[in-house]
This record gives sequence, C-alpha cells and structure tokens, in this order.
Amino acid sequence: MKFQILWLRHNADFSTEITSHHTTLDRLTSGEDRFPYSEVEVIAKRQFTGISDDVGVEIYEGDVIAATECDDSEEYTTVVQRDGTALCIDVEGREYDMTDIVWARRHGEVCNMRVIGNVYENPELNEMKF
Repeated sequence: MKFQILWLRHNADFSTEITSHHTTLDRLTSGEDRFPYSEVEVIAKRQFTGISDDVGVEIYEGDVIAATECDDSEEYTTVVQRDGTALCIDVEGREYDMTDIVWARRHGEVCNMRVIGNVYENPELNEMKF
C-alpha cells in the first residue's frame, strides 16, 4: 500500500509551502521510513488508488479528477474520497452515489481521466460544485 504525505514546510523568508513525501505501509511498519513525522506539520495522509490518469499521474485520495463517462463526451469533475474501505468517485449520471475508482475505470464507467489538482494543495478546488 502506497501513501503520499503532504506536509507544511516553513521557509527562511517566513513563507510556507506544501511539500510531499512518498512511502509505503511496509516501510512504515518495518521502521525503514526515516521521515521526521513528529517534527513537521502533516496536512494529509493520502492513499494511492493503484491507478494513474491518462497521462501517467498517480491518483491519490483527495485528488480532483476531470473525466467523462465512456458513453458520453461531456466532461465533469469529481473528488477521490474514502467510502468505507474503498477509494471512490461519484460517476456522473449514475443513480448510485459513490463507485470504487478502480472498478469504475476497469469496467468502462469512466474514461479520459486526468488529475487537475487536489483539495489540499489547491484550496480553490474546494469551492467547485461536484
């Protein structure tokens, strides 16, 4: 299982920026991951979905995805969210609310996926209606 840790870096000029660290569950549990978690302000711990978008960008929990239904060309946006134990998206035009993102991709529920940002590093995306 792969994770992306987003943390706040405080710069010498008193500005801040969000920085990322990638790790795995194996590295965390074995002690191989030497990242100083207790010394930084962690913003989010994001789980990797196991798939990438159409240009090869890995998709993580909290990412905002632009996509189309495979039988429709109209683009819509959705956020990758945890629903129980699954990482899900809301597939436009479907009667059910959330669908496992890996299942949706493999079964042709969603096509032309691309990551346009995430809700942590791009707070303006929080204002969008999904």
